[in-house]
Formats: sequence, structure tokens, C-alpha cells
Amino acid sequence: MLNTLRTIVRVVLGLFFVVSAVAKVQEFDQLELYIFSFGWLSLGVSFWVARLLVAVECIVGAALVFNIRRRAASWSALGLVVVFSAFLGYALLVGRGDNCHCMGEFIEMSPEQSLLKNALLFLGLGFILPQRGGLNLRGWACAAISIVVFGAICIISPPDNINPHLSYDKVLNTAHFDSLSTAQGRRIVCLYSTECPYCELASSKIASIARRHELTDNVEVWFARLGNNTDERINAFYERTLSPSFAHSTLPFKEFLTLTGGEMPVILLVDGDSVVREYNYRTIDEREIRNFFDK
Repeated sequence: MLNTLRTIVRVVLGLFFVVSAVAKVQEFDQLELYIFSFGWLSLGVSFWVARLLVAVECIVGAALVFNIRRRAASWSALGLVVVFSAFLGYALLVGRGDNCHCMGEFIEMSPEQSLLKNALLFLGLGFILPQRGGLNLRGWACAAISIVVFGAICIISPPDNINPHLSYDKVLNTAHFDSLSTAQGRRIVCLYSTECPYCELASSKIASIARRHELTDNVEVWFARLGNNTDERINAFYERTLSPSFAHSTLPFKEFLTLTGGEMPVILLVDGDSVVREYNYRTIDEREIRNFFDK
């Protein structure tokens, strides 16, 4: 009876890890930004770490479900829970209360809620550890399966820095930009709408890059003016994206569309009155931005 109960718990825990991994795949952009926002890793490395975490979670979960190397899978799952819990504890210490993306955007969880979930996982994994047996695949087979899973994840959602299908056609109306721009020096100019989800992704990336490389004073934002309560919309936008209140201005919506060709967001590297580089939310290049200001 106890062994049957342990089998049920093992399968349920394995399915939970698999579902958690799948939920993260659906929202890789958010997971990458969450990892990057702590300032430990570059944006490019964050792309790969996000996919590696998902692959490990998926492999461990599948091993638990199909009873493959049961003891190793259980200990690996425990290790994951411990590492994730340590990370969540750090997030709490630095005052992060936003969604930790443990379940992607499928179920939003604060670090406190996720730590409670991890405590339950820890108890469940401790309960199944004494169970023995299972299918013992050879080491080379496990390694091959791991490589296939990681490769499949990268094919399904390629990191932006190696995505062969990722391209960006310039949309900026340069003449119109020149007539509006008055600031001098090297700067990042961001054109956002407060109601655009892709603008929020871009804003989170730019905010993290600015903090990491001490460029906060070199960022200016132009918002499309949408009806009333513009200031409230902008403040809410900054809060949602965990961005500092960059120097910003607003443009009438029609003028904004003329400037961007209807595309948004548009992020520019500007030197004096010359636009040096133009990005959308996916093509933002941290290294290129850093080099631009290091010249």
C-alpha cells in the first residue's frame, strides 16, 4: 500500500515538473527578462540559462513519471527545489515581490508563494526517496535524451541571439525624427505605447541593461499620447516593467505613428542628431549598446 502511494506521488510530482517546464516555454521572453533583471548574467547568457533550466526541469519530471533512474531523478529534483528556493530567498532579500515565473504566466506566483509550493515539493520528494527500482538506462542514453530535449527546446523557441529567422526592417521616419529630436550626446531613445505588451518587454530589457551598465541618465522615452490620464498610464507602465522613471515626453498618437510607421516598440541608439542603430524588442543587443557608450 505504501509503495503504491509512493508511486502515485512520484508520478504526480513528475507531471508537476513537466507542466512547470511547458508553462515556462510558453513565456520564454518573461523568464529571460526575470533572470536578466538580477544583473548577474548578460542578456545573451540569460537566453541560454532560461532554456537550460526548462530542459533540466522537463528531463527530471519525465524521469520521475516514467520511473527512469528513480533515485537519481528524485535526488536531482530535490537539488532543483533547493537551488530554486535559494534563488527565491535571494529575491525576497532584495525586495522582489513580482511574479517569479516558476509556473510561467500560467499561474503568477510571488517568491513567498513559490517557496510554500517548494516546501510541499520537498516533502513529497522526501516521501518517495526510499522507493527503489525503476528503469536504469545507460549513461550514454540519458545523455543523448538530455541533448535531444535541450535541442528541441532551442528549436521550438530559439534564443534571440542565434535565431536565424530573426530580422528587423528599419521603420523609423528619420527626417521626422530629426525635426523632433533636440537633445545632444549619445543616448538610447525608446518609442513606446503604454498599452503595448511588446513595449513592456522592451522596456524591461532596456531598464535592466541601463542599470547593469549605469546608463540610466542616457535613456529617454517618447510615449504615444493615448487619451486622458497619460501620466497615470506612464507611471503604471514603469511599475509593470520595473523600470526607473526615465526622462520622457509624449507625442500625439498620429505623430507617433508617422514616426514609427505604426510599428512599436522602436529603440534607437542616437549620437548627437544621428541615428546609429535601430532595434525592436527582440533585436536589442546588450553588447552593441555597451560598446556604443564605451567608444
